[in-house]
Amino acid sequence: MSTILMGFILTAFSGLLAVLVKRKIENFIPVSIFGIIIVLYISGLIGNLNIGFYLICGLTVISAIALAYYLIKDKASLKLIITPGFAVFTALMVMVLIVHRGRLFSSWDEFSHWGLVTKNMFELDQLGNIEQATTVFRGYPPASSLFAYFWMKISGVFHEADVFRGSNIFLFSLFLPVFDKFSWKKTGQVVALSIVCIMIPVMFSTNVLTTVYVDVLLGLLFSYILFTYFSNKNDVVNLVFISLGMMILPLVKSSGTGLAVMALIIIAVDIIFIQKEWKISEKIKWVAVPGVSILVGKFSWSTYLKLTNTPGAWDTSDVNLTNIIKVFSGNGEEYQNATIQNFWKALTDVEKFNFGYLINLPIVLWGLLFTLLSIWFISLLDDSKTKKRFKLCLSGVGIFGIAYTFSLLILYLFSFSPYEAEKLASFNRYLSTYFTGMFTLIIMLLIFTFAKKDKLKIKISYLVLCFMLLNVNL
Repeated sequence: MSTILMGFILTAFSGLLAVLVKRKIENFIPVSIFGIIIVLYISGLIGNLNIGFYLICGLTVISAIALAYYLIKDKASLKLIITPGFAVFTALMVMVLIVHRGRLFSSWDEFSHWGLVTKNMFELDQLGNIEQATTVFRGYPPASSLFAYFWMKISGVFHEADVFRGSNIFLFSLFLPVFDKFSWKKTGQVVALSIVCIMIPVMFSTNVLTTVYVDVLLGLLFSYILFTYFSNKNDVVNLVFISLGMMILPLVKSSGTGLAVMALIIIAVDIIFIQKEWKISEKIKWVAVPGVSILVGKFSWSTYLKLTNTPGAWDTSDVNLTNIIKVFSGNGEEYQNATIQNFWKALTDVEKFNFGYLINLPIVLWGLLFTLLSIWFISLLDDSKTKKRFKLCLSGVGIFGIAYTFSLLILYLFSFSPYEAEKLASFNRYLSTYFTGMFTLIIMLLIFTFAKKDKLKIKISYLVLCFMLLNVNL
């Protein structure tokens, strides 16, 4: 029942926005999820999640009535609601309802945080860092847990299966905008791409659909932001989409701040150096609004932690230039020197980055594959400005991929215990964040760019599907 209600709520919000803005409903489903999280987050900051819950319920009723009114008034608006993208969303809701029946938490971090914090929220109707809570890592941001909390709250019963459903739909919703260009005449492609959407998150995290970890979600949010900016016209609606995504990223996990800043830098370079016809005021707006959104997400949570005397998720007090130079000049502790050696070795070790593929590649070759795929994609483009923009986007993503990988090494050296650092704890899981973002972005750009092309380019979705089939854990 909770899944049906959740589908109704998301449809009411997204459908009303679609009718008002005159864009297909699939574009607004991720934004509706962002909105639910933000309302609950604000009510959590003031100490009572019930306020946000009942506010959302009230807004749902108003949105449903308003949507019905507009659809009766203008029946032509139904074409914005009954779309291939909405059919995919409906199918995904049915899928998570069925496949997660009876599913329980089973992975370590679900018991130490991701599952436990949601249970605390449900029982206490407050954020998981309060004194009565039994959570271990109280400094972790709450975005994904808040959406799962809301899913369970509408049923009134704590079901672990609903946490998985919320996690999965959050992931899948970020793919839905790619269906905007597809019509009912392309049913075959829509079905094929639906399968791709289910498989992409599994590329670099084999258990992403059966755990409630957020590492892959971070990567998908990163790709969603860049995809929204580079594949759409630069209007106020897309600015809102991007800014909300920027705000949510730091609230999913602390590393989300870095990913949001990376995305903002790529966008800013495009605005400054390629969008030369834009007015100065327009350029400032498109950099400032997402930038402020990142700051709001980051500092609202860090300020809340200070006010509640809650330690942060990561201790980065030892991360400074002096210590970094010291360690890399060979003067670090023994475990730090061993960690550096193990890390460089892991970059070329097939077994260290092994997900059970038919074809296994080390990290450096995955990076090379992304580069070759990017070059091929750009060569297919006709418009010179589009080529420049996508070249900037994909080059920036590749460069920041190197920076992200190096930042993980820095965390191992200064923020992990010697035991965890030396054995590169959760190496695959942490790197899966960025690699998922990289490949999701280019696959979505490929699909979206050539969706209305004819000749051989229209077959790109099937080529992508074949590629994906080679890179999913058996």
